[in-house]
Amino acid sequence: MSGDAPPPGTPLLNRYTFFALKQVNRAIREFAMIADGDRVAVAVSGGADSCALLHLLHTRQATAPERYQLVALHVQMHPAGLPDMRPVLEPWFIRLGVEYAFVPIALGARDTLPLNCQRCAWNRRKTLFLKAHALGCHKLAFAHHADDAAETALLNLLFTGRLQTLAPRLDFFGHTITLIRPLIYLEKSRLTQLARALALP
Repeated sequence: MSGDAPPPGTPLLNRYTFFALKQVNRAIREFAMIADGDRVAVAVSGGADSCALLHLLHTRQATAPERYQLVALHVQMHPAGLPDMRPVLEPWFIRLGVEYAFVPIALGARDTLPLNCQRCAWNRRKTLFLKAHALGCHKLAFAHHADDAAETALLNLLFTGRLQTLAPRLDFFGHTITLIRPLIYLEKSRLTQLARALALP
């Protein structure tokens, strides 16, 4: 998409979505994140960033040069003591018309509740990879944004002495699944604005 205003005839494409999509399209193009025929799992936690990611990838399907499928994946964290987001997210997934799956977090044999933040994040990611693979998804989209990338670079510089940040694209398990970060060029503030403007979950 190009230009400084949404194209005519697209009343549902508000300005927040329009400008966010320009950066998403840029990331997808520069890092070859999505190809024709891809089945893309989108990790949706229920926060503003992940809901914005699903909204943007769903919206761009109408005009994208690639034809791809979306599967919204939510890891249910209430077994680990966090709120159950299904009553909030499921009606939204249905309205969008996207395939979706809710999967309880996979706990290791040695894991005890409550989990610390590091173990919780590791188990959540493991659950997402396993479910994405089981559903035949080649790509797994995470909602990490430009602020996350900057923070990661700073932490790595402080604690390891290396300037290393989040990769926009990473291949795992012999290219069986590719992790992609389509929001890598977007600041968190813009995603928050978009989520509020559209009243996303």
